[in-house]
Amino acid sequence: MLSILFTVAIVVAVVAMAARRWQARHHGRQRLGATIERAVVVGRFDEIDATLDRYRCPRCGEAVQRTGEFSRSIGTRRFRVARVLCRGCGHEERVHFDVTAAFH
Repeated sequence: MLSILFTVAIVVAVVAMAARRWQARHHGRQRLGATIERAVVVGRFDEIDATLDRYRCPRCGEAVQRTGEFSRSIGTRRFRVARVLCRGCGHEERVHFDVTAAFH
């Protein structure tokens, strides 16, 4: 009987952890800049630096540091994607910027 209760407790803990991870991942994708579809629209390239200076890790809330950048085009739209690394927990992610207006 005790082994059944122990097994149920482990299953409940695993399900709770999985639900928290899914919720955090889902919430992270809803952030502005988290995906190309939710890119931060900027009119000048220096706005990227200002945005990243204020950007915080979605997991722990610490500041991030930029580890790289690359460009991407989709049709007539141009994007700049910054890779960032959390200074607190080490979480890596990409922040997307729509820089189309900077070229017009």
